[in-house]
This record gives sequence, structure tokens and C-alpha cells, in this order.
Amino acid sequence: MKNKIILWALFAVLSLGMAAQESIHFIAGTPVQKGLSQKSAEALKLKVEQILARNNAGTASKSNVYVIQPELVLGETKRTEGLVRNVILVTGELSLTARNREDGSMYATVTIEVQGDTTEGEEQAVAALISQIKVTDRAFVRFIRTARKRIAEAAAKTPVESAEDNNQEGGNE
Repeated sequence: MKNKIILWALFAVLSLGMAAQESIHFIAGTPVQKGLSQKSAEALKLKVEQILARNNAGTASKSNVYVIQPELVLGETKRTEGLVRNVILVTGELSLTARNREDGSMYATVTIEVQGDTTEGEEQAVAALISQIKVTDRAFVRFIRTARKRIAEAAAKTPVESAEDNNQEGGNE
């Protein structure tokens, strides 16, 4: 009988923790790095919104404090010339960071390598690079899950525990 009670209590505690993680939602941030056109920035934000929608992690509320901030770092640009068509190949890294807008806390980050090519200009190659981002990538699922878990853990800490952590980190004795 005691085993059943303990099992039910454990199940209740675990389900509360999982319910808390599922209630954490994010909004898509706008990329702020230089060298990215307004059109490319909007396309990148749309990709982040699609990732959030696919993982049931998005919200329409602008008052939400948790944001997924995208950053697209362009890497190498290669060009072929003299063939039938000139092709531009652009490589880069997409970095997503889950953070709190109010206090700047960062909870999780993921970086994925992407590449795109086109027979037109560099701006179209960047657009092709953004369009090659697969919203179904399993890395995004793990990223959302990890971010939610870390946010729930941070929210579960009591103010006394947070003060003790700050004292230990700051070297106060």
C-alpha cells in the first residue's frame, strides 16, 4: 500500500514539472547582426517562428519574456566562373539562443551549419541559405526541450538558493 502511495506521489510531482515545462513559450526575436538585409532578417525570423510552431513552443503574446534570438553568421562564399552558369555558394552557421528579455539570462543555445547556392547575386544566395534551414531538424526539438528544462529549473529555485549560488560564485565568504 505504501508503495502505491509513494508511486502516485512521485507521478504527481513529475507531471507537475512536465506541465510547467509545457507552459513555457517563446517568441521569435529579430536578428540584429549587420550585413543582413531587412528581407533576409524577416525570412530568418519567419523560420524561427516555424520552428517554434512545429514544437508547440510559440506564443503570440508580445509580453512574453522568453525569446529565441536567431543569428546567422555568414561563412565562406565560393564562386564558379567560366562554366555554363556562374554559381555562388554561401556557407554559414545559424545560432539560436533562448534568453530572458528582461534580465538577459541565457538558457540554451544551438548552432547548425547551413549552406545555400544560387546563380544570381549574393543576396539571393543568403536567401537560399535561409530557405535551406530545415524546421524539422531534431536539433531544434532538443534545443527547445533543453531551454524549457533550464527555465523551469531556474524558476524552481527559491530566492534563498539563488542568493547562496551568488555568494558562492562571487567569492563572498
